[in-house]
Amino acid sequence: MTRLPVLLAASLFAVLPAVAQDSATDDKSMLENFLQDKLSAAGRSVEVTGFSGALSSRATMQRLTIADDEGVWLTIENAELDWTRSALLRGRLEIDALVAERIEVARRPVAVSDGPQPTTSDFALPELPVSIDIGEISAAHLVLGEPVIGVPAELTLEGGGTLENGAGEAALKLERIDGQRGSFTLSAGYANETGILALDLDLDEGEDGIVATLTSLPGAPPLAFTLKGTGPISDYTADLALATDGADRLAGRVTLDRPSAEAPMSFTARLEGDLTPLLAAEYQAFFGDDARLAVIGLRDPEGTLELSSLVIAADALQLSGNAVIAPGGWPERVNLTGRVVSPDGGPVRLPIGGDPTWVDRIGLTLAFDELDGDDWQADVTLDGLSRPDLQLASATLQGRGTLTPAEPGQLPAFGGHVEMTAAGLTGPADSAPAALGPNLSGRFDLARTSGETLAFTNLDLGGSDYRITGDVTLDTVVEKLDLVAEGAVTLSVNDLTRFAALSGQKLSGAARLDVAGNAALPGGPFDVDISGSGRNLAVGIAEVDRLFAGASTLAISAERTAEGTKIDRLDIRAPGATATGTGWLAEDASQVALRLDLPDAALLADGLDGPLSAQATALQRGRDWDLAVDATGPGGARVKLSGLAETRKRGLVKVSGDATGSIDRLAAWSGLAKHDLAGSARFSASGEFTPEDGRFKLSGEADGQDLDFDLGTADRLTAGASTATFDIRRNRAGVFIVDDFHLTTPELSLNATGRAADEMPRVTFDGRLRDLAPFVPGLPGPLTASGEANLSETGWRVKVSGQGPGGTVVDVSGSVAGDVQSADLALKGRLPLALVNDAIKPRALSGMA
Repeated sequence: MTRLPVLLAASLFAVLPAVAQDSATDDKSMLENFLQDKLSAAGRSVEVTGFSGALSSRATMQRLTIADDEGVWLTIENAELDWTRSALLRGRLEIDALVAERIEVARRPVAVSDGPQPTTSDFALPELPVSIDIGEISAAHLVLGEPVIGVPAELTLEGGGTLENGAGEAALKLERIDGQRGSFTLSAGYANETGILALDLDLDEGEDGIVATLTSLPGAPPLAFTLKGTGPISDYTADLALATDGADRLAGRVTLDRPSAEAPMSFTARLEGDLTPLLAAEYQAFFGDDARLAVIGLRDPEGTLELSSLVIAADALQLSGNAVIAPGGWPERVNLTGRVVSPDGGPVRLPIGGDPTWVDRIGLTLAFDELDGDDWQADVTLDGLSRPDLQLASATLQGRGTLTPAEPGQLPAFGGHVEMTAAGLTGPADSAPAALGPNLSGRFDLARTSGETLAFTNLDLGGSDYRITGDVTLDTVVEKLDLVAEGAVTLSVNDLTRFAALSGQKLSGAARLDVAGNAALPGGPFDVDISGSGRNLAVGIAEVDRLFAGASTLAISAERTAEGTKIDRLDIRAPGATATGTGWLAEDASQVALRLDLPDAALLADGLDGPLSAQATALQRGRDWDLAVDATGPGGARVKLSGLAETRKRGLVKVSGDATGSIDRLAAWSGLAKHDLAGSARFSASGEFTPEDGRFKLSGEADGQDLDFDLGTADRLTAGASTATFDIRRNRAGVFIVDDFHLTTPELSLNATGRAADEMPRVTFDGRLRDLAPFVPGLPGPLTASGEANLSETGWRVKVSGQGPGGTVVDVSGSVAGDVQSADLALKGRLPLALVNDAIKPRALSGMA
C-alpha cells in the first residue's frame, strides 16, 4: 500500500520532461499511454484513464487500475495531485497532496519473484535518483476486500512521507468507517547517515476487531497494541505491549547494541505475560499464566550468528539452548533441550487445531559442537499420545552422525543414522492407525555432502507383515524453488487383510510394488516406472476375485512435463484377465487407449463360456470427449459403441452415442440367462443421458432369427425372422416411459406402450396372432387381443380382451407370476378348451366353453 504513491510519483517525474514540449491538448492520451507503459511490468498491467493537468500544479486522474494474471486487484478513483513543478529543476519531487476519493484493494496481488537473493545485507533505505517529499496522502474511502486481511473492511486513509538522500520519514493513519471501532497509526523515520530509527506504532480496536477476529481470540475482545522506540540502530531499544479488555496481557523489549562498525551487533529480546485470556479455554492449561520468551545473542561483521541463550517457557513447555550459526547457514554449535509435560504429571492437551490431542510427555535433545568433534546426536521421545482417531503408547526417534567442517572451497559434510520405533498404535477399526499398528519400526541413513542434496539410503520402515524399503534423494533446485525427489522404493505387504477395513473392501492376498524415478514436489514434473506383483488378490467381489486368483503383475511407465502427462505403458496381467493401455493427459487435449482380454468369460460371470475382449479409446476435444468401444464375446457376440461425453466446469453434463451389435449363437449365453436360448440377433440403438437430473432417451431396433427362450409353446411366436423397434425415455421425475414398442414375427404382430414409476411398470398393448391353430389344434385362424398389465410385488396383474376364430370371444383377468411359469386367471367368454392343454399335460380337453 505504501509503495503505490511512491510508484506513481516517480513515474510522473519520469514522464513530465518527455512531454514538456507538447501542448496540453496532446499530453492527455500520451501521458496515459506513457504511464501505463512505465508502470506495467511482468505480472502487472496498469490502465490509466482521465489523466490531465500534467503541466499545471494540479494534476487529476479519473481512474487507475492495476491487474495481474488473475485480474484487477487495485482500483483508484478520482485522484488529485497537488505538486510543486519548479522543484523538478532541483531534482526533487515535492507533492503537497495526493488525494483519492476511493481506493479499493480487492485482494492481494499475485507475487512475481525474481528468485531468492544469494546474500544478506545490513538494513538501509534505497538511494533514489530523485528526492521525494509527499506532504499528504489521503483517501476518503479505502475498501479492503476479505482476501486482503481476512475480513472485509472500509476505512479512511491519511498519511505522508519523505525520502531523500538515504533518509526517510513516514506517517500513516487508518480509521474504520464501516460501523466498527478501529484505528491504526504509524510514525516512522530512519536516516542512513545518523543511523537513528524512530518507530511509533499504535493499534486500537473495539470488540470484534480485525486482529481479534483473524487471530480467533476468544470473544473477540477490544484490543490495543503498541510498539515504540527511538534511538541509533547501534544502541536501540523498542518496547511493545498488548492489552485486551483494558488489561495488560503481554509486554516485551527488544534491544540492539553495536559500539562500532567493526564490533558485533548484540541483541536481546524478552516477552512475557499471561496469555490465558487470549487462548481458547482448552489451551490455557498448556501455557499457564506466565509464558516467557528470552533471546540473547550477537552477530559479528562476517555474518556469524551466535545465540548465547534461548528460553521458551510455559506451564507445560520448557525449551532452552544455545547455538552458533556460520555465515553459510551451517551450525558450529547447537545445544537444545526441550520437554512437554504437565506440572501435575497428568496428560497435556497440545495447542493445535483439529481433534483434541493429548500427550503424557514429549522430550527433545539436540547436541553438536565442532570444538568437541564432528559428532552430533538427536533424541525425541513421546509417551501417551491420544486422539479420537488414534492412540500411541510410545514412540522414539534417535539420530547419530557427523558434521564435518568445510574444507576451503567446499561445503561441510553431514551424515548420520536414524532409528524410529512406535508401540501401541491403535485406532478405530477402519482407520489407518489400526491398519498400520500396533508396532512399527524404521531406520535409514542420511547424508548431505554437496549443494542442496540430501540422500536417504537403506530406508526400512514397516510393521509385522509389511515393509517400505529403498533409497531416496531430495534436491532443492533453487532456480525453480522445487524439491526434487529421486530414487527407488519398494512396498511389500504379505497380507492385505490388515487394510480391508480401511479400504472398505474385503481385501486379501499379498502384493509388492516397486517405484523408481524422479519427481518435483509438490505437484511438479515426474518420470516414474512402477512395477508390481500380487498373489491371490481379492476385493470381496467373486466375479473380480476369480480373475486375479494366482499370480498377477502390474507395470506402469508415466512422465509428466509442462505440456502434459504421458502414460507410455499400462500393463496388468492375471490368470483371468489382461489389461493394457497408453495415454496422453493434457488440458483440453487428452487421449487414452485401453484393451481388456479375458481368456474365459466364465470367470467374470457364471454361465458364460469363451473368450471376451474389449478395446476403448477416448479423445478429448476442448471440454468434450469422443468415446469408442469395440467388444467381442462368447457366441460370436460383437458390440460397437461410439459416443460423445460433454463436460463443463460443474462436471459431466451429457453423454450421447450410438451402438450396434450382434450375437451369432444365443445358446452361448444360456447359462447367464438361466434358460436355454437359441437363435441369433442383431441390434442398433442411439441415445443420450444427462446425469445431473437422470434423464435419458434410447431408441433403436433389433432383428432375430429363430429365437427360442425355453418358454414352451410361446417360443413358436419367435420362430423364423423377427423384428422389434423401441423408443424409451426417463423424465426428470424418474418415470420410465415406453413411447413405442413394436414386435413383428411370422406369427405375431405386437404394439405396446408403458410407463414405470417406483419400479412398478404399467403396460398397454394390442396384438394379432396370425394363426391360432399351432396353439389350439383344430381351430385355425387369426386372434386379435388388447389389454394392459401392471407389475405388483407379487407379479403381474393382467386384463386382456380378444377375438379369435370360430366365434371365440375372451376376457381374461388375474395374475401371472413374474417368471411366467404360473398364473391365476379368470376367463369369460367363448373359447376352445384346448387352450389349456399345455397347462394340464398329459391330459387334454376339446370343445368350446
